[in-house]
Amino acid sequence: MFEGIFPEPDVQDGGTIDEATLRSYSKRPKTISDLLEPPDKPRDGVFVGLKNQSATCYLNSLIQSYYMCPEFRHTILSLPLCDKTINKPSHFTDDAEKHKILLEFQKLFILMQQGDLFATSTEDLTKSFGWDGAEGLYQQDVQEANRVLFDSLNQALQGTQFNLTEHFTGVVYSYIQCQECQQFRGSNQTFFDLNLIVQGFENLNDSLQAYETPEQLDGIDCEVCHKRTPSLKGLNIIQPPKILTITLNRFNYDYEKNQRVKLNDKFEFPLELQIKDIVYELQAVLIHMGDAHRGHYHGYFRDTLQEGVWNQKIDEFPIEPKNPELKTRWFDFNDSSVTQIPVSKLTSQFEGSESAYILIYRSKNLIPLKIGHTLDYLEKYVNEVNAKKQKERDDYIEAQSQLVIQVSYIDIIDIQTRKIISKEVEVHKLNKYQQIADLYQIYPNGVLVEYSEDYVSKLVHFIRALNDYNKTIDEEEINHLSTWVLVQDYKQIEHLVGKDRIPCQIEIIYKGQKQSVILQANQTLGELKKLVAELFQLDNEFQIKNLNDNKSIITLKSEKSTLSELQIVQNTTLLVELIQQQEQQAKQIQQSDNIVSVLVERDDEYGCTKLYVDLEMTLEELLAYILQQLGLQGNRRLRKQNGNVLFYKPELALKLKDLDFEDGGVRLLVEKGDMPESGKTTISAKSTSKHTQDKEEVKDIIYDPTITIKELKLKISEVFNLDPNEHNLYLTDWLKFPVQKITDETKLANTKIREQDLIIIGDADFVAQCELIRLQVFETKTGYPDDCVFKLEVNIKKDSTVADLKKMIIQTLNLEIDLPRFRLREINKIQYFENVLKKNNEQLRKINFKTQNLVFQILDHDEQLVDGQILLLLKRRNVENKIYTDFQDLIYDYKSGTKVEDLKKAIRAKLNIEDEHLELSKFIAHEFTWLHMVAAGKIQDNLKKHPFQLRDGDFIGYRIGLHPKDDFQTEADQELKELMKRKKRPNESGKGKKRNQEDGFQIKLQFLDGHKKKIIRSYNEITEHAQMDGSYDEKLHDVLSLRSQHTKIELTILALKFLETNFDYERDDWQMFYEAGFQYLLENNIDYENEKLKYKI
Repeated sequence: MFEGIFPEPDVQDGGTIDEATLRSYSKRPKTISDLLEPPDKPRDGVFVGLKNQSATCYLNSLIQSYYMCPEFRHTILSLPLCDKTINKPSHFTDDAEKHKILLEFQKLFILMQQGDLFATSTEDLTKSFGWDGAEGLYQQDVQEANRVLFDSLNQALQGTQFNLTEHFTGVVYSYIQCQECQQFRGSNQTFFDLNLIVQGFENLNDSLQAYETPEQLDGIDCEVCHKRTPSLKGLNIIQPPKILTITLNRFNYDYEKNQRVKLNDKFEFPLELQIKDIVYELQAVLIHMGDAHRGHYHGYFRDTLQEGVWNQKIDEFPIEPKNPELKTRWFDFNDSSVTQIPVSKLTSQFEGSESAYILIYRSKNLIPLKIGHTLDYLEKYVNEVNAKKQKERDDYIEAQSQLVIQVSYIDIIDIQTRKIISKEVEVHKLNKYQQIADLYQIYPNGVLVEYSEDYVSKLVHFIRALNDYNKTIDEEEINHLSTWVLVQDYKQIEHLVGKDRIPCQIEIIYKGQKQSVILQANQTLGELKKLVAELFQLDNEFQIKNLNDNKSIITLKSEKSTLSELQIVQNTTLLVELIQQQEQQAKQIQQSDNIVSVLVERDDEYGCTKLYVDLEMTLEELLAYILQQLGLQGNRRLRKQNGNVLFYKPELALKLKDLDFEDGGVRLLVEKGDMPESGKTTISAKSTSKHTQDKEEVKDIIYDPTITIKELKLKISEVFNLDPNEHNLYLTDWLKFPVQKITDETKLANTKIREQDLIIIGDADFVAQCELIRLQVFETKTGYPDDCVFKLEVNIKKDSTVADLKKMIIQTLNLEIDLPRFRLREINKIQYFENVLKKNNEQLRKINFKTQNLVFQILDHDEQLVDGQILLLLKRRNVENKIYTDFQDLIYDYKSGTKVEDLKKAIRAKLNIEDEHLELSKFIAHEFTWLHMVAAGKIQDNLKKHPFQLRDGDFIGYRIGLHPKDDFQTEADQELKELMKRKKRPNESGKGKKRNQEDGFQIKLQFLDGHKKKIIRSYNEITEHAQMDGSYDEKLHDVLSLRSQHTKIELTILALKFLETNFDYERDDWQMFYEAGFQYLLENNIDYENEKLKYKI
């Protein structure tokens, strides 16, 4: 049971154990169990809870609602996903992702049904969603999660005999009725849940009635009356589902407060509900507690299968149901906790910050489906889990009474230095109810003393002696993994034993002499003074300063003060000064007219010391005086921080008055290292080479700034004893991270290296982050942004060439393609394709990437573009419908000329229209404008210059024939300009949403990529397959080209609004688009009638 606690497979009395393992615990545990994860508690009721990963209460409440739905649970547990064992997939699905998500749902459900657990985890399930861990930290909207999760399971079950939607989907008729001819026109739409308004209604029935109440519209085109007539627009539930999900719209946008708000209004819901001829009974209430920006979810569920024990009082309900059973068997599922509740608890969710958000009703005629025989492999799996969990509980109970200690003999410790000199230990496993006498049977000769070793100083602290033989190990509070020594002669160390006798090593300085001594925290100032007098043979009166405590004079304190009270701890430095010397110096200062103050700092610790100095002192005398006052030794130099001026050796003989000290207040920095010769510069260097042992050691490099980088590299290599040919230099930033590889062979003075910079020398094969470039790679089949799909992310050295990058992409994606057929381009900030990477031998560091996004296209022919050639995208102008069609590539070579007529000539040759009149226009993407390409003098007849500035990826429209009134624009241009202005406004005010809120609930699996974007796919299907009029085709295409800048909701509102005024009900493709778009808005709780007023078509 103790597997993994120690390095050895078995721990036996008298054995040895790795000391580092035993000393790695900052807080000693009482028993072995304190180092183990507490086991999962056994099931204490019928229902198993779900653990919260951090912010997954919304997901837990959804999963619990699925589980408590007999039909849903039965479907999941009936899926034949495996053969014999859980680890052997069947052929139910050959898609590994689908199998994984379905199996994890199945495993979770069987544990909730038969697991001997108080609560189980959802981590394996969320991993099957493609989550990397961060998603569990962000709470999402339960309605959106419900839609995505349900749809994802449906997608995983497509093509099988199992269906999750048959009980959950209904049909609503969306219609418009002319008030003059009474003609109806409309369509049937499937729905998964109903979104009902809370504001302004007292109860569910009133809101449901309003849902089906039509609204009056003015001026809708009627095909029968052939004019615009008053009309009614409404929804009619024609096929209610067997299991009805209702979302209560408790979240609105307050335009006065300019923020989303939650409605806490009272809104009653019944236990029984009738829609058409179906009587529904309340099955579940999903509850949100909090405000519009944060909160917690839990759920009330009725035990329709009567699996749980429920013995609550049957309370009254505001609207008494015909079926009294509806007032019984209610449970509150709140993450890991599941408790019985009376039906009256439901009334508390009518209003307030904690209130009902989603209601689930089931048809009275839908008989709950009993859970049948458990599949053999699931039965085996849950039995194995239960056995494992029970063993963990048994082991934990045993571990609660056991502990391990290590015992050594006193000779492993040097008493003088308080350091451990040997690692010989004996390990014993004990029961905490054993007596101390049992230990002394093993070690009869001596006294056992507990000790600990300081992690930093490595000094040993003797904590206590074990003397009471009659007490138990538990009574003596002996800890697991505690360390002990056996001392035969206890009097030898008795004065060192005690919880307050913590050793500390300090430095004492007197007249440049430094003594290191070990004291104990309980010793007094009087004892310290006596020790100092003996160390330095002092007869005269002296004072002691604590250099780590702003040079406070500790000798002014009471002699009974302990070192702990005086803040004298490990690594404290004390300065001893004779009182006579101090008084004489103070007297000299008072009598001198040349005294000024200086502020002195050190480069190795924080703090500032104010000193008074004589302007007649030389710089050399000042340095000596500072070192004496600060108690410093070794080579030091001075830097004047006012202006960052380093003093040089020739200046040592100069007086302070000649070095601009007259005004006083000069700030000086004392640095480690030699004082440089005149005209030389000092930098720091550190080696990360594999040939260097101490990779944290920083050394000073003093050099002549006229040398080259190569000479500096040689100098640094010599200091670290490295081969300069096998190492590189790197310039660092202020955080000391390498940011630039130094390769220039120029003079050092011409580089960015400055005084006191840190230079890193590393192995030639070392790749710093600054040497890499990270690129996002997408693929296009057509060469247009519409089908751009993300493929991979690459990290590649900046020294690599374009050819290296292409080969990396080709090899990573296992593409069977040669380089000449692999076109690689940049994607600009507005998601259009731009520069083609033509030069295969060009280094990536020489390319000025506008973004870090690239797109590749596999061609059906070889392409070898060179300088002077650009890739243009031609579009033919349809003058009648004011759109562009017939897209194709054109590789234009500037050798053919740089004038507009030269481009026309190339296009004529490409299109074989030599005798036709041709006019050109260029699309200005960021302005949504087409620029008529007309030569206007020599200056404006250059394709490379303003206003044309042709480059890779430009759209060129061409018009055949004379059309003087056509301005090349499309009808959507002005609309798109307005949309972009509106889209920018939230950013200008600085009010944006966090990324995780925008993303919403996601399941990141490949088989869902198309499904999650069904509205966009609907757009594409219309534009690609429907024979619609050109005007709408162009509008829709331009809207699609903007989908990277607009949300799907905005795009849907725009498209639906256009369809409303141009709808052809004979067109199935338009009908499909309208239904998909309208359903998408319903799912996202969007009031289309209000939102559409914001957009102009």
